[in-house]
Amino acid sequence: DYALDFSVEFINAENVVSRYSDIVWNKGLRNQEENSVDEANTSVAIASMNGSISELDASEFSTTTKENFTGNVDFTAVRNKYFLMALKPKTNAKDASVFLEGQKFGAPNNGLYKEYQVAYRVPVKSGTTKSEFTFYLGPQEYNRLKSLDLEGAMNLGFRWLVAPIGKYFMIPIFKFIHNFVPNYGIAIIIFSILMKILLYPLSVQQLRSTQKMQLIAPELQKIREKYPDDQMKQQQETMALYSQYGVNPMGGCLPLLLQMPILYSLWAVLSNTVELRQAYFFGWIDNLSVPDVIFNIGFQLPLLGIDKFSGLALIMGVTLFIQQKISVTDPRQKAMVYVMPVMFTLLFSSFPAGLNLYYL
Repeated sequence: DYALDFSVEFINAENVVSRYSDIVWNKGLRNQEENSVDEANTSVAIASMNGSISELDASEFSTTTKENFTGNVDFTAVRNKYFLMALKPKTNAKDASVFLEGQKFGAPNNGLYKEYQVAYRVPVKSGTTKSEFTFYLGPQEYNRLKSLDLEGAMNLGFRWLVAPIGKYFMIPIFKFIHNFVPNYGIAIIIFSILMKILLYPLSVQQLRSTQKMQLIAPELQKIREKYPDDQMKQQQETMALYSQYGVNPMGGCLPLLLQMPILYSLWAVLSNTVELRQAYFFGWIDNLSVPDVIFNIGFQLPLLGIDKFSGLALIMGVTLFIQQKISVTDPRQKAMVYVMPVMFTLLFSSFPAGLNLYYL
């Protein structure tokens, strides 16, 4: 189960050890993934004190980042993209101290890695002092970590808004589907259809608002042509038109804002789910945790830093172009028909295949 219990006991050691001893984990966790930058960006040291979690991120080159904590220690840990080292005290956790330290380094091929050191300070008193611990070194599987009260170490988004959606909604549904569908790619497709159905009430409001705006677009154009040099009159006539037809120009924004925490939670869950690591889907998609690269152009595009293209991202770009071509009727938005698909293709080409499969 990737966990073991151990104890540290001092017997009559007060004349040998001065007040305390530190249990230290050096060097953090070694990089495991092909994309070292992505892995390093998720790598942190953690101190959980009395239910409150603090993360230390070594964000500066050539600078050692340090932080100390004193109080009731729940656990201390080092996390990267998919794996976790955690030290959880079972005794003598009150008024204890945790020390976190991290450094950031460059790596070959524009790579990156971070090293962390975590220390738990054990007080040494006269007579016998015994401290007991649970040590975990393994994958960030939610149910496994939850059984050890270590699930707080996972990166599931903002803790008070997004993370609960992932913990209590996204992960249980995804796991339930996978119990019946062993292929994670097919499970993601079923999951995406289910999410589309659940989000339908919000999506349909946004769609209806967009359709209303499309229907009155000719009237809006007439107003702009009638008052080309009078912005105040244009505004007044436009608001009167909205009122006449019961159109709320912001009606499409509110449903989108309400969906944002759910979409961000999906991003966090699918980006950091260890079950997708090295999971085969079909054809060229043999690892859902990394981009499904179909060709490499041999050089990085200026400003974008992209040299590889994802098959799923290209398919998504084509389908987005078709959708935009059908739905966009406002002449002022014609450029978006071409710009948005290209932007999304470039942006999503660096995303994990599992995440791209969901969005596609």
